[in-house]
Amino acid sequence: MTLRDGVALACLVGAAALGGRLGELRRGARTGAEAPAKEHALVRLGVTALGGLRAFVLDALWCQAVGQWMRKEWDASEATFDLIEALEPRVPEVYVVAAWTSCFQIAPEAERRGHFEAAFGWMQAGLARLERGRLRNPKSARLPYVASFVLYQQCVREPYASRLRAQGIEPLQRARELAVEASRLAPRNHAVRFWELQAHRAEASWLAEEGRRSAARAALERAEEARRACLAALPPVLGEADAPLRLFRERVEGIGEILRRARAELAALSEGGDRAEGGAPCAEGSEPGGEGRAPGAARAGGEEEQR
Repeated sequence: MTLRDGVALACLVGAAALGGRLGELRRGARTGAEAPAKEHALVRLGVTALGGLRAFVLDALWCQAVGQWMRKEWDASEATFDLIEALEPRVPEVYVVAAWTSCFQIAPEAERRGHFEAAFGWMQAGLARLERGRLRNPKSARLPYVASFVLYQQCVREPYASRLRAQGIEPLQRARELAVEASRLAPRNHAVRFWELQAHRAEASWLAEEGRRSAARAALERAEEARRACLAALPPVLGEADAPLRLFRERVEGIGEILRRARAELAALSEGGDRAEGGAPCAEGSEPGGEGRAPGAARAGGEEEQR
């Protein structure tokens, strides 16, 4: 046996011993639910087989994934993310980073080149990854939050909207459901509550455009409830260093007036029996941060998404 073989054997023995100890500590600290039974063996394989070496393997895989992403080797990067996901099934950011790459980097590039089927395939792959993450991390608010954001920002337009509807998924409605799920998991997170508010507003616009005024009024009421919950999630006292939060509170308070006008417009439409000229209510074009948004849907500002 050479010196190199001896060192390798010693590392493997040490990693196995360390892996057993780490497993005991993780069992005591685990807070999330186990993966579904049909996936249990798959996600456990990489976790248990490598033991203490798993961290080193993960670091190498992340470096490889970043390099592949920079070289635009998309298929290879997806395969690498699959390996990372198998080794770290209970870390929500693994799913978020991989899905974000698929939905906001790869799919738009395929779309720009006119490869619409490929773009939809990448978008589907990102959404499916987030769904797997939700199943494996049921206490994470981050995963439904990001899934809602992807649907709202990317999938309410073509070439994605009609393809999702053909599969029985209404993008705006599903975005609202996921936003509500995220807000229930993180009720004190003002950014998540703001996203719930925006999702209800978008749903109200969509329903009004469809002529479903009663449902649109109900969505506006839900938006008002979410707006109040968003304000309640903010600290009661804001100091001098909290200028961004004060601006955020002013914006949320201003949305209350937008919702009030939308409710009044819907009431007038119901009384008169005619649709208002120029579009549905709630599609306010004067809201800050609304440039480039989908028709009838006010985008959440990027600064709130980052808080």
